[in-house]
Amino acid sequence: REGVNGWTNVDLFGADINHDLRNGLPLVDDSVDMVYSSHVFEHIPYQDLLGVIHEIRRVLKPGGELLVCVPNAGLYLRAYFNNEMFVSYDEMFIPASVNTGSGIDQVNYIAYLNGDHTFMFDEENIINIFKKCEFTNVDFRTFDPLIDLAERDSESMHIKASK
Repeated sequence: REGVNGWTNVDLFGADINHDLRNGLPLVDDSVDMVYSSHVFEHIPYQDLLGVIHEIRRVLKPGGELLVCVPNAGLYLRAYFNNEMFVSYDEMFIPASVNTGSGIDQVNYIAYLNGDHTFMFDEENIINIFKKCEFTNVDFRTFDPLIDLAERDSESMHIKASK
């Protein structure tokens, strides 16, 4: 079933297909040309995430592509170790904002996001995870204004992988 702009949205609520990704994908093998995920994977515990990624690979057609955007926790960690703030307190999502006056606040912010984040990514582990799940041609891609959110670009990594 096709949703907005040719995409079929799968989410817990308010989507074309309301479904928990951790329970597999309600789609036929080799039936999807492309899957796009933006700022979703960091909300899924690692062991469940591997299953979700394997499911995405299962439903992709041979040669199909997975396009992903996730926050780059490495940016926050490097800022912490350089005694800098990557994101100001004013820029933080208020319910998740942590302000003790310490640089570790930004690490807690990206790591936990008020209990919503369960896993962090950096430039190395995101590539390795897709390879571990048997994707090929895994590499970083450039920001695409047609699908990626501009307001999240500065903190994000954009990745492309093929089945």
